[in-house]
Amino acid sequence: MVIDRELAWKVWEAVYGEAEMAVDCFGAHMAKDAYGDKPVLRVSPNDGKTYDYSWTLNRLRPASTYDDPSKADFLNNLEPMMRLSAYEKDRTGYPAFVVRGAKYKVVETYGYEGYGIVDEWDRRVDWKGVQKRMFVD
Repeated sequence: MVIDRELAWKVWEAVYGEAEMAVDCFGAHMAKDAYGDKPVLRVSPNDGKTYDYSWTLNRLRPASTYDDPSKADFLNNLEPMMRLSAYEKDRTGYPAFVVRGAKYKVVETYGYEGYGIVDEWDRRVDWKGVQKRMFVD
């Protein structure tokens, strides 16, 4: 599977429907049309300040942890994340990591092949855990 704009929009629509704006699992705002690895700065309608609304698809379990890295590319291992959230998650570790000072960890899901994210109180914060659904083949 190639993680590109087409796949990213497919995942966005599966998770957020027709929404043009959404909040990632860490509380950061994203704009559907701001997918990519570069900042997309916009003025917030809430406070008039400028923020980065860019986002990406993040592999919850990194490809480098698989014997065959191509096995990491399946839909239930992907999470839409604000670009800087994804960067901080990947930079601070696996399976435990920190985003904006809060502690999280990646967990295996039960009942289907996939991964999720729990906060330091073991509450699911990823879209599959919050919405209680997942991708099915």
